[in-house]
Amino acid sequence: MIYLLFVLLLLLLIIIIYIENLDLLCPPSIICAMWLFSTICAIYNVDKWNIHLSFETLFLIITGISTFSIGFFCFYRTPIKTITLKKKAKNFNYISLQEISVNWIIIWILIFLGVITIFFQLNWIFKISDSDSWLDMMWSYRKYNSTWRTTSLISKPSFIVDLEFLLRVDSLFTSYIGVNNIIVTQKKRYFLLFIPGILYSIDTLLNAGRGNILLYLGGVVLAIYVIAGQKYSWKKKRTIKFVKWFVLAGVLLLLLFSTSRTLVGRIDSSNIIDYITSYVGGSIQLFDLYVKNPIPKSTIWGKETFAPFIIWLGNKLHKPEWIYLTHLEFRSSNGVEIGNVYGTFRYYLQDFGFLGMLILTLFSSFFFAILYKKIKKRKFYPSDGYNWFIFFYMIYGPALFMHPISDYTYSFLC
Repeated sequence: MIYLLFVLLLLLLIIIIYIENLDLLCPPSIICAMWLFSTICAIYNVDKWNIHLSFETLFLIITGISTFSIGFFCFYRTPIKTITLKKKAKNFNYISLQEISVNWIIIWILIFLGVITIFFQLNWIFKISDSDSWLDMMWSYRKYNSTWRTTSLISKPSFIVDLEFLLRVDSLFTSYIGVNNIIVTQKKRYFLLFIPGILYSIDTLLNAGRGNILLYLGGVVLAIYVIAGQKYSWKKKRTIKFVKWFVLAGVLLLLLFSTSRTLVGRIDSSNIIDYITSYVGGSIQLFDLYVKNPIPKSTIWGKETFAPFIIWLGNKLHKPEWIYLTHLEFRSSNGVEIGNVYGTFRYYLQDFGFLGMLILTLFSSFFFAILYKKIKKRKFYPSDGYNWFIFFYMIYGPALFMHPISDYTYSFLC
């Protein structure tokens, strides 16, 4: 059955690319391609995990992706009436792109704050750790201290939390300006605008994680794709050339992802291919195991889908039952522990059932259709050069790359 899933996903991807006129990184193309990649990784482990995919799992995955794709196409092609903006000509220019002015004093202040953030985070880690070994220190951090947001066993200083949030916003915003100005002007000095992004990646590693680095890089990739598309009028040859470089960069990123496991306290001696295919392909088998043996429903409405909002609300309203760990249950297959990565559809099914899965998927397709349409079909641009829709796409768009791993669409919106 898993081979049938591979064939159906491949055919679906070809259909999407054909309908979207070779727009290889439009939202439905990304989601379908990532699920296809996860399936390929699962096939690599088919004997190791003894995979026997059920028809129900295949049906849910294909139906979910098809629902998103059909919803996206319908919303993207539906004419949307907008209120005419009565702005003076000096405020808007009918040009595709232009250089965004940069206040370098502010940029260097932000870089300094980023360095300070890393210093305080590193000092905090040393303060709460009893180990001298970096691997042991990060392993201990992951096991006991990475849940500081939802437990009272450890309290991370609020000023560090605020500095880290500022660094995340700075990294995305300066990277957006950097991508725009490099594509428009080809000036190398704008590469300095990626320093906050590098500092944010370091801070992510110091928090014993790598997921946020992938999300950040995904946002940068999407920004490059849409801004270059605007500059070159979305020419097919340019699009295909970009995707080739994107695939190459993706391979290098996966290699770095594997080799960096010890930096974040992961003790795993498997080779690179086994590690990557297990991490990426595990969601297929784990989702199938969940479908065959689901966990009991929670009494908390939207517990998995809207977890960040519920936890925040629980802290505000002092409701302990609403403050919980978001980690999903770990599962094993054929005597091998795979993990707790189930893909986006698991969250919707667990909280709202099959109909809820379709509705939430449609809502997310509507959101990305509107956002993508605002980017690709926009005819006027502010005179200062900012296109805020691209910046928002950098924030929310990476959820598309993570679709077969976890739900980030609604957690970001929360």
